[in-house]
Order: sequence, then structure tokens, then C-alpha cells
Amino acid sequence: MKKITKMAMAVTLAASMLITAACGQTGEGTGGNGIAGGDGNAEKTIHVAAINKGYGIDWLEKMLEEFCSSRDLKYVIYPVYTDGELTQKIEAGEEVCNYDLVFAGTDEVADSKYLLDLSDVLASVIEAGDGAGMKISDCIDDTVYAALEDSNEEGKYYRMPWTGGINGLLFNNTAIQKALGNDWQSTYPCRTTDELLDLCEALKKAGLAPFVHAAATNYYSYLYEGWFAQYNGTKGMSDYFNAVYYDFMGEPVVGYDVVRNAGVLESAKIMESIFANGYSHEKSNSIDWEVTQTYFMSGQAAMFSNGDWNNLEMMKQFPDNDIRFMKLPMISALGTKLGITDEELASVVDYVDGKGDNPSISSGDYTETEIFDIVSDARAWVASYVDMHNVFVPEYSKNAENAKEFLRFMVSDEGQHIFSETTKGLTMCYGYDLSKDAIYNDLSDFAKTRWELARNAKFYIASRAEAYSKAGLAPFQARTKAPLEVLLSRDGDRYTAQMVYDYDYDYYKNNWSLIQSKLK
Repeated sequence: MKKITKMAMAVTLAASMLITAACGQTGEGTGGNGIAGGDGNAEKTIHVAAINKGYGIDWLEKMLEEFCSSRDLKYVIYPVYTDGELTQKIEAGEEVCNYDLVFAGTDEVADSKYLLDLSDVLASVIEAGDGAGMKISDCIDDTVYAALEDSNEEGKYYRMPWTGGINGLLFNNTAIQKALGNDWQSTYPCRTTDELLDLCEALKKAGLAPFVHAAATNYYSYLYEGWFAQYNGTKGMSDYFNAVYYDFMGEPVVGYDVVRNAGVLESAKIMESIFANGYSHEKSNSIDWEVTQTYFMSGQAAMFSNGDWNNLEMMKQFPDNDIRFMKLPMISALGTKLGITDEELASVVDYVDGKGDNPSISSGDYTETEIFDIVSDARAWVASYVDMHNVFVPEYSKNAENAKEFLRFMVSDEGQHIFSETTKGLTMCYGYDLSKDAIYNDLSDFAKTRWELARNAKFYIASRAEAYSKAGLAPFQARTKAPLEVLLSRDGDRYTAQMVYDYDYDYYKNNWSLIQSKLK
């Protein structure tokens, strides 16, 4: 049995923990500040720095153990708690940094001149399993893969995602059942945002706060950015981030008027309906993030916007609560855009989800097939940090080939199984079919509802590849003043959805020349 030694180290950047291990023996190391660990043999010891936040590093330790056990290798893990620690160490150079792999929570942990190009890894052909015969790059969502390309070097890829993070709407089923009964989802199916607001009203009448938020955070972007993506769809998203809109003749135009996008306004209107109408906990604007999590987990609020790391962080403290993901309700304004009623939109959502018969629906502007295709596309969008959780190999790694081989192992079925098993049902973004895994039937409802979102997800990510996106074009600029949920709910100087929408327009009108100057 492999032994693992853990020791707390005082380091110059932060208090970090060093984990060392070897096949059949105890590894030794001297610190999270990058001094060599293991047996000192660089070719036989993989030095790994890892951000230790919501997802933890248990999965990484288990994966390294499996990888090294059959290759006569050792490994050392240096947990860190801010990406700044990683950046400073890597850019300090090889005299200070001995990392071979860096698992970070950011899309750019250091200037690319300090990193190895991983294009050859992404171009590797998977030998077995679900992706057999495919390149690793072919298994990644197109939007995500495009964003991975280095912005200054065409065809160069210095990062790979290490998780397939799903962010969105969580609900405390235990708390809602106490308020509305065990069969509450039959009455309040929440297929559309209008139906979500019906649920909010029922919860409020039952004495349970529908939502909770913290004034200093911006986690509800997972909802309104998802609604923005639903409203616009895949093509509309590409148009937006390329600054393309259409004039009254249907001709494409490039300019700041692109931000007069109805999806921005309609998403803000839903937020306004939630947070300006008493559907959030009365203390929301005066509590911090840790308190919001506790309120939600303890049943003082029914719904919460968070990422799929939630249960890894919280279930040890709250093991008895039934927390699940809700598929983000379809923005009801999409039905209006398609010329159908909210009831018709809900029936199409049911059909797309495989829960209802084929409804016979058309409108003056769209055929039945077009409506199904648009709603199906919209239903798949999720907000994600998949572009932010990346692994890098420093340019001066003394063990680069083993580091790259580990990345190939990471995306194999064996590696992805280890990730899912250790994280209790989370997945990476490389096409692994969790439902075929032997662990699936024993997973929690949280993991299964999360998988329903992940299995066909279209990812809304911050670091999109379109030219104007890279130059700074992004919706909801008003949140730079305060999180939108705060702007729309605070007692004084409250914003309306229209004010949020107008703020965006004024911002880009006044700053468009600056954005154009950043185009590459």
C-alpha cells in the first residue's frame, strides 16, 4: 500500500501543504515553495502544483497514484490557494520553480513564454473507450476549444481544462418539500421562467425565501448569462461577440448597437422580477458568501446559484439535505420571440427533455421544426468555468514528457472514471459517458441532475474566441457597479432592468473606440 505523507509548510507566498508519494515507499519533500521533493531525481518525480478550492485535490492525488504506480514514478503535490501564487512562482523561473504540472483556476496562469505548447497533447488520438479513434481536441465543446487557442499565437494551445464545470440553479429539495409537499414539482415544473416565478410566489406565501444572495458576490451571473444565451442561441451568441447585428433590411452591421440585444433586457427583467419583488431572503444584501451557503444548505432559502463544487464543499456539514440541480428554466421571452404562448413553450421544453409527446406547434414566423430546433439549442446552454480551470506545463519542466503523458492519461476513460468516482459524480469535458460507469446507479440525485446538464451542454464561458469578445465586449456591464441581484434589489438607488440595459449601451457607446483599438 502506498503511504502518503502530508506536512504543513510556512512559505513566502502563502501557507501551503505538500503531499509526496512514491510507488511502494514514502516520499519526502521540503515545501510548497517549489524546493525539490521526492527523491530528488527529476526524471522520476513529477512535481505538481494544484489550486485547492471547491473541487479539492483528492481526485488529483488518486489519479497521480494510479498513473505513477505502473510507471515507476513518484509524485509531489503542492496545494496552493490563490492563482497568484502559481503565477509568481512560474514567472520567477526555474531557479525558484520546479513544477512539472500546474492545475490552476484561471485561463492564464502565466505568460505563454513560460509555458509549453500542449498542441501535441490535444492532437493525440485516444486509444480506447468512449473516444477511441478521436483526437482529444475533438472531444471538447467547440466553443471551449476555440477559446483555448492562445490569443497571440495561432495554432498554439498552452492549456487544457481539468474539469467540465457546470454552474447554475441549485434547489434544496428537502426545504421545498417541507414548504409545498413532496409532489411540488408536478404543480411547479419550472420549465419556463414564468413558471419559475410562480414557484417563487408559492414559496414566499409558504414562508420560505425562494432565493438568497450575498452583496459582495456575483454568482447569479450563472442564471442571467444562461438566459442571455438561451434567447440568442448558438448563432446569435457568435454574432453578439463578433459585434454583428442586423439592420431593418436584414443586412449585417458591425458596431456598438449590437448591445441593444433583447436577450440582455429580458434576462435582466427576470432578475428584476426575482430580486425586486421580495423573492430573496430579507438579509441577502447584508450577509457574506459563507452565510448564504449556510442559509441555503440549512433550508432557510429554497434556491441558490452556484457551481457543481457545492456539495463537495458543503455536504460534510449538511449530509441530510437533498440538494439538486434544476435545469435552467427556459427564458419565457423566447416563446414571445417565436410567436408561441408560454404554455406552448413549456410543452416544447417537455418534448425536448423527452418527457412529453410531440406537440403540434407553429407560428406565423417559424415552422414546427424550426421551433423545436431553436428550443433544443437553447435548452443545452449552461454557464461554466470550464475555461478557467486549466492545467499547464512550465516551459522549463525537467519532466515534461511524463507530464504530457499524464495529461493523456487524465482524459482517458480510466482517468475520467477516477475523477468522477473521487468527486462523487462530477465529470471532465472530454466526452466521458458517466451513465455507463459502474458508479452511476449509486450516485446522489445531485450528481445525476448535474449530469443531465453536463451530458449535452453548450458552455457559456467568459473567454470566448470571437474577436470583439477578446477586445472586451461582454453583456451586463452594469454589474461592475455591483452584482445585478444587488442593483435590482437594494433599498436605495435601485436599478431597474431597463436601467441595466441602458447602462450597457452607454458604456459601449462611450468606449467603442477603445474596444476597437484592442482588436487583433
